[in-house]
Formats: sequence, structure tokens, C-alpha cells
Amino acid sequence: GRLGLYSPDRSLIAYPDDSATVIEKPSTGEKWALAGILPIDFAPDNQHVAWDNDPDITGPYDQRPSDLYVADVNEKKPVRITRVYGGGLVGWLPRGLKLMYLGRPSLDVRERTLTVLDLTTNVTTTLATAERLSGMSVSKDGTWLAYYISFDADKSRNGIWVQRMDGSP
Repeated sequence: GRLGLYSPDRSLIAYPDDSATVIEKPSTGEKWALAGILPIDFAPDNQHVAWDNDPDITGPYDQRPSDLYVADVNEKKPVRITRVYGGGLVGWLPRGLKLMYLGRPSLDVRERTLTVLDLTTNVTTTLATAERLSGMSVSKDGTWLAYYISFDADKSRNGIWVQRMDGSP
């Protein structure tokens, strides 16, 4: 098959072409394009895509704005979800239409927040907050999250953490 990013059920493929990201349905040859070369991520339902668009790739990483977008695969209606600084899209959770992203909500805040947005209810859940938060990994069933915090001023926070995805203790 074509080299590109396949949807979870392999019914769609995304690949760069000229100045656009093409989404193709290999079974029919039907194609459509999203403007720009985008690092998209297919949702588990195979009907939505998400990406972050870094409008300014200069300057310190922790100060760079990143806009997060979601679009319906067929109707191509991109919607800007949020803007974060020093972060971006982490990915879709394995069940439902839930998107995880990381970043600072504004330049006035030092700590980055790991957030899940449920697109069906438009409710966000804050999972973790730290200045140096990384290495996110979600369990296959989407109920647990592992991540690590490094170089925190409070040394007891440094290390690998595991928690429930619903934000409960």
C-alpha cells in the first residue's frame, strides 16, 4: 500500500502532497485535502482527525504557541479547539472522542497542564500539572495514564507517575 498514516481500521490513509495533507479512501480512490502539511492523528472512530499547527517555529519552545484543531474526516470542517504554549497534541484516547493535549494555557503560567477534552460533552479534565511533564503513555483500555516529572523544585514530585484517566485519585 501507499506510504502514509493509516486510520485505526486502515480504511483511510493520510499523506503529504505538494502543500496539503491528502486523506484518501484506498478502496474507492476518493481523495480530499486539508490545507498545509499537517501531522494529523486519526481518532479511534476513523471519522475525525486532529492536529496542532505551530504558527511560529522560532524562539524558545516553551514560549511557542500551538493551535489544536479537530476536523471531520469527510466534511473537512476544521475547528480550533485551543491554543497552548510549549506543547501541543498528545493524541486521542483509545475509546470515545477524547483528545489529550499538553501545554501552558498562557505565557504568564510556568507549569504545563496535561488535559483531556471530551468532544462529545465539551468537558475538559486536568490530569497533571508540572513545569517539566513528559513521557505520557495511556493504557490500551484508556483507563490509566503514566507520565514522568523531572527537575521539579519539589524533589518529591520527580519520577514516574501512574494515575486514573478520569482524574480521580
